[in-house]
Amino acid sequence: MAGILEVASRNIDMVTTQFVKGELEEIKQYDDPVAQAAEEILRIIYSGDIETLDVQNKDAKEMQTSYIDQGEASCFVLAKDLNIKTLVMDDVKAASALEGLAIKEGIDQRISVAVIIELLNKGVISEGKAKTCIKDMITDRGWKGGVLEVLAERYLSED
Repeated sequence: MAGILEVASRNIDMVTTQFVKGELEEIKQYDDPVAQAAEEILRIIYSGDIETLDVQNKDAKEMQTSYIDQGEASCFVLAKDLNIKTLVMDDVKAASALEGLAIKEGIDQRISVAVIIELLNKGVISEGKAKTCIKDMITDRGWKGGVLEVLAERYLSED
């Protein structure tokens, strides 16, 4: 939603699951900003800049709860199976529900703002661009007044 995923995907190794790709295909059918973002993500996936892998549906289904849907579960299983150390997700309830298992597996859970900070730290984007992207995410993703706004603001103040 901040318009920086293409730059991020070319500077940071990213991978997602076939299930998430399928979710994006469904979302893009709507006529709203989220659908437009889904289309952009899919364009980047189809370009090859974000790798898409399959996971054992059985493993992901076993992780599902009222807080963890199949998308988050599939990404967590992928991170675990491939020994990926950072999992980016903006679902606070799912991240909270997965926290203990993430610690056990050595997976560091981050919100998407962490990707922007990584680009800043690598010198790919300026501090001004990073702040603008984060503020846009807070507004465009409806984070105002919520825990994700607090976390995003914390990323801004740490840097």
